[in-house]
Amino acid sequence: MQKIIISTLIAVAVLGTSIPASAAPDGGRNEEARVLLKQKEQGKSNHSTGKTRKAEQKQAKAAQKARKSAAKEVRKRKAVGHRFKADEVKIVTNWQGRGLPRPRADQVYVIDGSDIYLAAAATLIVQSLLN
Repeated sequence: MQKIIISTLIAVAVLGTSIPASAAPDGGRNEEARVLLKQKEQGKSNHSTGKTRKAEQKQAKAAQKARKSAAKEVRKRKAVGHRFKADEVKIVTNWQGRGLPRPRADQVYVIDGSDIYLAAAATLIVQSLLN
């Protein structure tokens, strides 16, 4: 008999400590706490929406960064300068007599009409205009 009473008391003690505070009767004293708990569970409290806004902003920034990097990969290069045909222009060989600085190995001076251009030697694409 004593064994039954002791086991019953132990069971009541274990059950009493394992019942969550929200399930315990409060007699209406913690109505505000209960409302806040319910809102938090539904995701409507200010604290939980603040966290979700931060997560949404972080996700939006990541998506924007992905769009930017994808856009950079798709871009095509456009021609920078005008390309002359070799039979339309005259290549300047006396650049020292005209007072021009020495062109690099991959550059030449080209005369088109009254204008002198610095162009790429292989493709005759204009790099700058000299008067």
